[in-house]
Amino acid sequence: MCQKSGPAFDAGSLRGVERLPLGTDRPAAYPHAGLVRCPVPFAGVAPLAGGHAVGPARRSPLRLTNDGIEGYFRRLTEGQADLCARHLRHEVAALLDDDLEYQSEEALTFLGQVIAEQERFDEFEAIAKQMGSRAWRRIIRLADIATKRRKKPLAMKAFEAALTKGDHLDFLTKKFEKLKQGHWSPDPRK
Repeated sequence: MCQKSGPAFDAGSLRGVERLPLGTDRPAAYPHAGLVRCPVPFAGVAPLAGGHAVGPARRSPLRLTNDGIEGYFRRLTEGQADLCARHLRHEVAALLDDDLEYQSEEALTFLGQVIAEQERFDEFEAIAKQMGSRAWRRIIRLADIATKRRKKPLAMKAFEAALTKGDHLDFLTKKFEKLKQGHWSPDPRK
């Protein structure tokens, strides 16, 4: 016999809080708007919390983060990569429409990673232009892969496209100058 939980975000279906997430000092009725784009009583989602993640299945959802996924998209088939890229393009636009700029930038970073790891060289310049200099790692990833595949002109075009107003313009400009001089290293300290 198995007990089936109600809908994940239906706070009325829960009869009580089984336990609060460890380390919380928030009151039980604290609104939590991060997942459903509207306030949800924290007590309604607390029983579903697993560590720092909240998901409908009482376990931590599978989430990709920048840590530990380098090379993840390299092993996808062309069809799988097409699906990922199509989905991520949609998400970038949808998140921007919802005024979720940070999340849109994260999706754009993953889109760039798919394009880079699948070595879709024909898309490097366009994605670099879309990314701009708001974050540096994703541009360095494009340039590094192009350089390793002996496509230095493509790496330079990616830099030129990305050198627009942004928080990391100075850093990326310095890396671009080093690339032009033939001293390429993806290491940010060099």
